[in-house]
Amino acid sequence: MLTQKEFVEGCLNYYREADLQPGNPEDGEWNVAHYPVPKCKEGTETVLLLREHHAVQGVLQSEEFQWRCLFGWEEKFLSGELLELFTKWFREGVKLQWEAKTEEEKTLESEKKRAKLLAYHARMTVEEKTLRSEKQRVGALTRESRMTEKEKVLRAEKCRANALTQHARMTEEEKTLWSEKQRSSALTREARKRFEKEVDDLVAVWEMGLRWG
Repeated sequence: MLTQKEFVEGCLNYYREADLQPGNPEDGEWNVAHYPVPKCKEGTETVLLLREHHAVQGVLQSEEFQWRCLFGWEEKFLSGELLELFTKWFREGVKLQWEAKTEEEKTLESEKKRAKLLAYHARMTVEEKTLRSEKQRVGALTRESRMTEKEKVLRAEKCRANALTQHARMTEEEKTLWSEKQRSSALTREARKRFEKEVDDLVAVWEMGLRWG
């Protein structure tokens, strides 16, 4: 496979030979690419590349630096081995970037995501919340049906560990609110079960009346 340097130099030669002016919108859609060092690694030098070429350069740069230098939009421009590398670094990169953070940075990012989620939830209507919950329930059931028993056990352990970690970070007030919410949810589930049973009983009686009527 070409190196990042070989690919970028090849692109620049192509632009010159094809009389393309980098940055000229009439010659295509141009992106500012951090090269040879990615911005996330303190790179400051840049080069103008056509968007489809920037996608390839991002993959090659990720492979060279063993770090995610991708955003997601690149996928539609890739195929074959390049697409496989994109998938690898787009997924593995998230893990590597998280592991490189300090504990303080991890805590701050988690709190930021939590605050953003709460703000989003607060803006939702009751109907939107209901639809979202139903969609999540169906999605969870679908994912669970595809999991092996080992995967189910591992997921349960991971969920338990995450719950314990989250609970340890909560204030006493948050713990109290969480307990009340859990109690309310349990009561709601029980009430729903009773209602569904009553409906089933009524349907059974009605069907019996039809058979004997």
